[in-house]
Amino acid sequence: MTNQTKTLLHFIDTNNSSGLNKALKKNKHEQAALQEVLNYAALMGDDQSIRVLFMNGANATTEAYANAFKTTATQGHGGHTLAAVYIKSIKNKLIDPSIPLSKLNLTISYKNTKNTKTI
Repeated sequence: MTNQTKTLLHFIDTNNSSGLNKALKKNKHEQAALQEVLNYAALMGDDQSIRVLFMNGANATTEAYANAFKTTATQGHGGHTLAAVYIKSIKNKLIDPSIPLSKLNLTISYKNTKNTKTI
């Protein structure tokens, strides 16, 4: 397993809690689609492969996208995750999807606090 694949699997595992890839894993067809993305992404560098995974995750199903931004009683708004911010920015045409993740300077502001985080 390459480092890129390990990184991708880590991101999938982390983002399952926000529902980003849950819909992809519901049936064999969607599992195959996700595996294809992983295989393609593993051939590229980490930043590029993560971008491909996030973009495909965003466009895979309406449910996957909706779940990523759903407010829950325990978690708050899913949009605080890097994946959700990145996907939302692409969907809203705020950033060019061809720009690698490493070249972006994202500032995330948390509601009800004065904290910001630049990534």
